[in-house]
Amino acid sequence: MEQKETLEKLQQSLKRKEQEAMEAKNKGMSSTYGNLIEEINLIKSKMKKLQMGMR
Repeated sequence: MEQKETLEKLQQSLKRKEQEAMEAKNKGMSSTYGNLIEEINLIKSKMKKLQMGMR
């Protein structure tokens, strides 16, 4: 149960970061965009680990 809540929080965070990344890219903020992409990849890997642990 606790893992599912965490997974949902990660999904919300991922959505928010992806939106921020698109805004940064559109504004030409390449270093901010790069940092956000790194954070997005970290969130995705955490989500994969959680999903594998649930099986």
